[in-house]
Amino acid sequence: MRVFLAIDFPQEIKENLLKKINDFKKIVPDLRWIKKPALHLTIKFIGEIEESLVSEIRNRLADAFQNIDPFDLKTTYPGFFPNPHKARVFYLDIQPSDSLKRCFDIIETKLQPLGIEKEKRRFKPHITLARIKNLSLPNDKTNILLNPSFPEMTIKTKEIILMQSELLYNGARYTPVQRFSLRAT
Repeated sequence: MRVFLAIDFPQEIKENLLKKINDFKKIVPDLRWIKKPALHLTIKFIGEIEESLVSEIRNRLADAFQNIDPFDLKTTYPGFFPNPHKARVFYLDIQPSDSLKRCFDIIETKLQPLGIEKEKRRFKPHITLARIKNLSLPNDKTNILLNPSFPEMTIKTKEIILMQSELLYNGARYTPVQRFSLRAT
């Protein structure tokens, strides 16, 4: 079973992101653009695990976020991983938030005893908009994508979700496995 921990978005946010993706698709159709159901923020990618480990993850995270109040995520600007010249991912940045960082740290700490390694890279919250495979983007198209024309969006966050990712021929399908609530207000 392939799993990760994420924050899902309300349909309105997904619709707004999809409108922008569709605008970009007309200019750069060769990218593998993310479809509406797959728009989310990954906090921790775990990867392939035995199904038996899922119940242990559920137990370790059952009330792990009860000391964190619901919080807002704010989008900022588009970017590329690792950089515009060797782009593999086109993303929309999320403004760092203390509450989101606390969620990330809790996940790292709680899951390490299960043999799930801590992330070696710095946590960089973002929304993946497209994947780039075997394609070098010309400067003019890179500049269009980096144009900061994204409207700032605020995403209300009330839960962290353990998601299953199934890789299919037409893209990944994500299914919620467990929802972990933040502090009830």
